[in-house]
Amino acid sequence: MLRTHTMVVRNWGYEEQTIRVLKQLYEPLEEAIEGELGIRVCLVVDAVRSQLESAGQRLQEHVTRVKSFMKPKTVEGAVEAYLRVFKDNGIQVEVVRSWVRDNGWTFENVRVMLLNRSNSFLLTAFAFEAGDFVNAYSDTAIAPDVQRMFSNWAMELGELRDSNRHHLLLANPIWLRPIIRATPNILFWPILSLFQGFCFLLFEALISQSPALKQKYLKRRGEFLEQYTSQLFQQRFPDAECFKGSKWENPDAGEKGENDLLLIFDSIALIVEEKSGAINPIAKRGGLSIKQEIEQLITEATKQAHAFAALLRDHPRKHAFTTERGAVNKVDASKIKQIFCLTITLERFGPIATQLPGLQAAGLARPNVPPVPTVSLADLEIALELFATPYELLHYLTRRAAFELHRQFIGDELDLLVYYLQTGFAEKSLPDSKVLLVLSRLRSKLDPFFMGSSDDVQFERPKRSLSKWWQQIFEALDRKGVRRRYEIGCVLLDMPDEDQHAFEDQFGELSTKVKQQLHSTFENVEAIWNPVKSAVLNAVVVATPVLTEIYPKRDLVVRNFAERAMIETGADQALVILVDVELEHWPYSGIYLLDKALM
Repeated sequence: MLRTHTMVVRNWGYEEQTIRVLKQLYEPLEEAIEGELGIRVCLVVDAVRSQLESAGQRLQEHVTRVKSFMKPKTVEGAVEAYLRVFKDNGIQVEVVRSWVRDNGWTFENVRVMLLNRSNSFLLTAFAFEAGDFVNAYSDTAIAPDVQRMFSNWAMELGELRDSNRHHLLLANPIWLRPIIRATPNILFWPILSLFQGFCFLLFEALISQSPALKQKYLKRRGEFLEQYTSQLFQQRFPDAECFKGSKWENPDAGEKGENDLLLIFDSIALIVEEKSGAINPIAKRGGLSIKQEIEQLITEATKQAHAFAALLRDHPRKHAFTTERGAVNKVDASKIKQIFCLTITLERFGPIATQLPGLQAAGLARPNVPPVPTVSLADLEIALELFATPYELLHYLTRRAAFELHRQFIGDELDLLVYYLQTGFAEKSLPDSKVLLVLSRLRSKLDPFFMGSSDDVQFERPKRSLSKWWQQIFEALDRKGVRRRYEIGCVLLDMPDEDQHAFEDQFGELSTKVKQQLHSTFENVEAIWNPVKSAVLNAVVVATPVLTEIYPKRDLVVRNFAERAMIETGADQALVILVDVELEHWPYSGIYLLDKALM
């Protein structure tokens, strides 16, 4: 299973995303790299992309020429069209006509033959002169250094003859040397997408030639991951409290550590641990070091996050955490109601990262560590861009660990993202927990939006279906800055789409009835409710329409229906939506989250 999973660890992210992050990662190191190797990474990236784009254009031109001779409906027309676009001295109209007349060839035989012969001209689409890449580099004064670098990416014909074929799927030499030297002056790049898929490995191998550069690079990876992750969250959640590098100690548990990032969204805390390391090729093949790699990159981060969460949970007071940079992080844990954990990695580990329970069962990870979502930086960035509201993102992250723990599935993080958009991870929308969910390839549904098309067609953002009322509530929560709004949002999102619409219809009918009343008393106020149970919480959503004269007694109304609904459904929380239908307050006049334990 491990080998099957690691086979799909390929592209770091979508192309523009990958190139942008690659350049930002190396930017502070450019002077040092140029000083030792004579090249700048960003300029090399631009040079390679320009040449690969030219190859892509040649490939498209070839396809256009092929289409031209596949359109005619006669043998003569097809051959003549073929000869107009391909200089092929081995084909003549009269000769082909004789094959049809004398040898029993069909028109389809002719088309297939022409198509096969056209493939010989396809080779030129992937061929480059050795100087093409050097000339594309903006600083031609250092041509020898650039030439040397591209020579390191090229291999000679037959060089892989003795390679271990069992290793090719998971540690293929062409990932680091994607170019074939066909002649002293002609380079052949047969798989253009290899640059996007393995550009991080290509440049790592390049700078690893210098031990000093390699050390600077490894240090930069950690710093970059911390900075980039923090910026992503702060941009998406500008009102969240953000604490970086908190040094903590829990004497009760005899534990201490340093947390990479703590985010507090009103009453919800998200503890983030970051790992910038990578799984080595031997481990990817299932070698003996795989257990150690999983321990360092996944299990250890999970354990650290849980330990810090325990400190905040067991000591709900004001804390002052020192940091390496000298600042003091003042964290008020008394206002935190829920704590969730997340691990961010710089590398993509594919389905391995979503299968901690499976790794534990296989003896590859410590069995006594509850799973924490392990998400690559690229996938986190995609999720941040994908979700329409911060409530959806937080709901996904907080329900994701429970899904991994209680469900058996095959798929990576992006597959899970799409499955969440389809189901909301709502228990009612999921099959029996014993069913193995094959989610692989669901991620392809994201490709049109993130990759676009050559015709600049705008594709609609993939999104979770929400009722209009729910969407309006989220907009109002943001606009009004409602206390505990992120908790409220997660409760609302635990309700499946079809239940949201049914709930809204029921509320509409009850509102119509209330509007027809001439007078209202506390005793005749009515409400509807619907339980929303997930692996994370057990809640009930209550909605009550009232006339204006009842609004001053709203606290009594809210408490009354919250208690009744929790007793009837066995819920631990009640989310009460109160609407003054006489003044037509919409989407709500008041919204309240009540905890059974505090009532």
